[in-house]
Amino acid sequence: MVTPDAIDESLAPIVSRAHSVYGVSDAVVQPLLDKVRANFTRALEDLQAKLLFKDLEQLDGKLSGSQTFSTDGRLFLYVIDNHNTQQGSRSAAKLPKIVEYDFANKRQKHVLTGHEDLVVWTAFSPDDSQVASASYDGSYRLFDTVTGDCRHVIGPIDGQCTPGAWSPDSKHIVVCGNGRRTSEITGALEGYSIVAVFSAMTGEEVARFKHEDPKTRPAHVAWSSRNDIAFTRRHDTDIWIWKPFEDEIISSFSLKIEDPRMKVYASFGKISWARGGKLLIVMIGDGTLEVWDRDANVKWTLERPQGLDTKRFGQSFFWLEQHQILMSLNGDGNLRLFKLD
Repeated sequence: MVTPDAIDESLAPIVSRAHSVYGVSDAVVQPLLDKVRANFTRALEDLQAKLLFKDLEQLDGKLSGSQTFSTDGRLFLYVIDNHNTQQGSRSAAKLPKIVEYDFANKRQKHVLTGHEDLVVWTAFSPDDSQVASASYDGSYRLFDTVTGDCRHVIGPIDGQCTPGAWSPDSKHIVVCGNGRRTSEITGALEGYSIVAVFSAMTGEEVARFKHEDPKTRPAHVAWSSRNDIAFTRRHDTDIWIWKPFEDEIISSFSLKIEDPRMKVYASFGKISWARGGKLLIVMIGDGTLEVWDRDANVKWTLERPQGLDTKRFGQSFFWLEQHQILMSLNGDGNLRLFKLD
């Protein structure tokens, strides 16, 4: 391991020789020795990293999903050639592809094709039988995990699709996005958003959220084991909880923001259910966590630490079901664990 003591021990002969020749207090030599030490440390850290990762599998692709691993950890999803085509068309060979990778045999099991624009979401179904994907080409695709065949194409919606979610029983999928349509009042084209549930078996729509008609696209969505769907909208602070099969709104609420211009910073960055649909957890743009206990009617606000550097990206959270602990990654690069009792 690269440690300060190991660095000092390695450089001791060089430092000793320099001091004996030029003197310990030489104003020119010491800055040069400090520079040598810094460069030597970086070189050793680079070597250590390469040695640690030399036996790990390296794949040329990008992640684009909420459930990239199958439940047994054997299969893994990633995307290649994943660039948008809004600046110009590309040949079929260069269109986005989803790779279903078999870790056990260290090979690509299937390359799932068909999307013609950026893939924004992929996920295994909870029973691992299917892979779902959403794309800016305005469609969702459902693939058979075993054969790689495309079972259903949902869309196009004449717009862009956003990430969706599987039902816990793998029988349905919630499709999200925004499209364009002709206004019945003005006859002009207008934007509209879509939150709808489709059957994974037939590919047919079975429910659609019609209780509001905003033009803002859905941002994040989560499906609980109680068959409640929670979703947010881009650059907004509203949350809706919807029972799709009864077409019933269970709850809707909004974070109060005094300055409307600050909504973009207070909008939700992630949403998730925990404890069997009892807890709803969301992360705000600045890293603050809001947790609602639906049964106890209690809410916790886990504010980001004061002075936290918010310039870094990659903030997120994860619920550890086995330990009943909420783990968050903040902008300062630290993991924080919360016990909700």
